Amino acid sequence: MNATYSSLEAIEDDIAEIRRLNLSPEYMAKQMHKIPDAPGIDRIEVIRQACRGKRVLNLGCASGALHERIASAAREVYCADCEPAPKEHHPHHQQLDLDNWMSVKAMWLPSVDVVVLGEIIEHLTNPGQLLCHLRQCNAFVVVSVPNAMSAGAERWAMKGYENVHIQHTAWYSYHTLHVLMERCGYRVLNFGWYNGEPRTAEGLVCIAEAKGD
Repeated sequence: MNATYSSLEAIEDDIAEIRRLNLSPEYMAKQMHKIPDAPGIDRIEVIRQACRGKRVLNLGCASGALHERIASAAREVYCADCEPAPKEHHPHHQQLDLDNWMSVKAMWLPSVDVVVLGEIIEHLTNPGQLLCHLRQCNAFVVVSVPNAMSAGAERWAMKGYENVHIQHTAWYSYHTLHVLMERCGYRVLNFGWYNGEPRTAEGLVCIAEAKGD
């Protein structure tokens, strides 16, 4: 079991719970993953701080509150979105379907320090292909996604509904997001929950860097 403990008592509590559930060591190793006590954060503010003074590639969000906060902090911002450029002229905007792999493979990759994927990978058919392609930037990657284990999702499920955007193809949790980033060649450096209590919050954010070959 992947676990981070703050005290001996916490370890003993976990062992007692494992015994109560009668789980085998083999099952624990494959299926059970400790959820850490990561902090609750302001998603937009964390992303803004990560972009402060940096050259930024912002994917899937060429307008709105997140883009405005990024633009207010960054040295330079490049955008790629399936929508055309907003009415206000944006000199570094490219209309691009991030779910069309041939389009993504031909995508220009500016020299940047940070790539932001804010609430976008859960829309994609093949998010791993995009993440692997973005390693060419050799930049920090900031990813935010809805939380599969949120309290809101659970409440709606109990009523017989799945409260999810019509275009979403996946739910992510702490573990599955880390696995995806690791498989695509990244090392997660920082992590936090936003909009709600840790573990059951509305979403999660991670900051990662590309691993060396």
